[in-house]
Amino acid sequence: MAKSKNKAAPFLILIALIAGSVYAAVHFDLTSKMFEAEDVEGVQGAPVRRGDLHISEVVRGNLMASDSIQLKVEIEGGTKITFLAEEGVALKKGDVVAEFDTSKFEEQLVVQEIAVNNSEAAVVKAEEQLDIQAIQNQSDLAAAELALELAELDLEKYTIDGGEWTNELAAAEESIVLKEEQLVRARQQLEWTKKLYDEGFVQRDQFEGDELAVQGKVIEVDQANRDLELKKTYGHRRRKAELESSVGTKSRNVDKVTKQARSRIADLEASRDSARYRLDRENKKLDRLRTQISMRQLLAPEPGLLVLARGRWGEVAKEGDDAWGGSKIGTIPKSDSLIVTAGIHETKVKKIRQGMRCNVTTDAFPGVSVPGTVQFVAIMASENNRRRGGNERSYKADIKLDSTPEGFRPGMSCNAEVLIEDLVDVLYIPRQCVLFDDGKTIVFVQGKPEIETREVEVGLDNNNWVEIKSGLTEGEIVLLAPPATFKPTVSNAISVPKNSTDAAPDARKGQGSGNKASGSPKSGSKGGPSSGSKSGSKSKSSRGGKSKKGGAPQ
Repeated sequence: MAKSKNKAAPFLILIALIAGSVYAAVHFDLTSKMFEAEDVEGVQGAPVRRGDLHISEVVRGNLMASDSIQLKVEIEGGTKITFLAEEGVALKKGDVVAEFDTSKFEEQLVVQEIAVNNSEAAVVKAEEQLDIQAIQNQSDLAAAELALELAELDLEKYTIDGGEWTNELAAAEESIVLKEEQLVRARQQLEWTKKLYDEGFVQRDQFEGDELAVQGKVIEVDQANRDLELKKTYGHRRRKAELESSVGTKSRNVDKVTKQARSRIADLEASRDSARYRLDRENKKLDRLRTQISMRQLLAPEPGLLVLARGRWGEVAKEGDDAWGGSKIGTIPKSDSLIVTAGIHETKVKKIRQGMRCNVTTDAFPGVSVPGTVQFVAIMASENNRRRGGNERSYKADIKLDSTPEGFRPGMSCNAEVLIEDLVDVLYIPRQCVLFDDGKTIVFVQGKPEIETREVEVGLDNNNWVEIKSGLTEGEIVLLAPPATFKPTVSNAISVPKNSTDAAPDARKGQGSGNKASGSPKSGSKGGPSSGSKSGSKSKSSRGGKSKKGGAPQ
């Protein structure tokens, strides 16, 4: 019995293997037919639907602070960073953000203090010299005024009635009278002597001496008369002119002394002011050095998170690096001023306008959606994009958040869904069904028995679905890809709605756009995207290739 069982075992194993092979072949054939059936159904395309269509565009950007406190190096010239706080640290008001090397300013401070002391001494000296000169000026002016006053008195004394001139004139006249009297007496003496000489009582010498005395007295009288005439004619005028000239000279001397005094005072005041200016300048240098030393520490003026400044290649400063006056170390963004700075592709810039509402989500908090508003859209392409070359351009846009959730920080990557328009009760089909050929926007409609090429008018799209304004009716089936027999009129036939402005990148690649987008038609409409039709499932094109997912938006 044992031997018979051993002989039957291989036979049973063989039968099991054959049965398994047959089952696998049948199951594989059925599965293949099932997938082929699904693919054939997928090739039939998608139905034209009617319902509400939500139009939006998603732009990529980063959170930034529209208002932030700038942290700059306030030390003049170059210095080195000796301490730098870590990026992202929560700062309190007064916390040390950075420290700098100020040893060179401390050395200059000692030299500057000496310069200030010298300037102070120069100011004291200049002020003392000014006081001394003021006293000297008073003495010089008093002497000049006294000399003028004496000269005026001399003139007045000479010219006044009963003055020197009157006395001189009277003295000259009296001198003539005396000399005339002396002449009379001399003549009388001569007559007497002559009588005595004639009688022989005196010698001839005595007679001749008396004659000579008479002649002398005559000469003295004549001379006195001439002197009187000269005094009257020239002497008086000369003396008066001398005295008047003296008065004029003394008066001018007073003016000269006054002006010299003002000039000397002005010079000394200028010297004093110059010394004071130098002292003020040296004090300012001293204060500036003290201020520079006091700026050794860069303190946080307000509480907040520290964001270090980036260089041209994205590098940040570190301890030991050189720092220059006015260079930015970092910022403290204000948490209530966050905005989204995004780049809008040139194909979407016509759709997005200032004032449109948005929903913003961040990569860090994907479940948190924050409403916002498009605050700014640039009219010129960003410079960085133009420098990269190529054909694509992007435009800077700012989106202001209505509120700032806790945890949101500058620099976070985010998506902003711009709400463009909500279309109500419209026809729409998958975006990849629409082609642009020979200047016409066309679709391929599943007909009986042949496929029909039909021109349509399209409206807005949201990268998954496109509005059909005319050319199709609800329920018609449009192919998701051109049939194998289709030959485009131009070599670069593209699957883009004619009126669409956001599919140019895919169009240049010559393929249907099946990219996902956050924008989606509203759910709940009859036959709408939420119905989950087979046309949104995986399918094969009529050429045998697999198409992209064209599933209905969420």
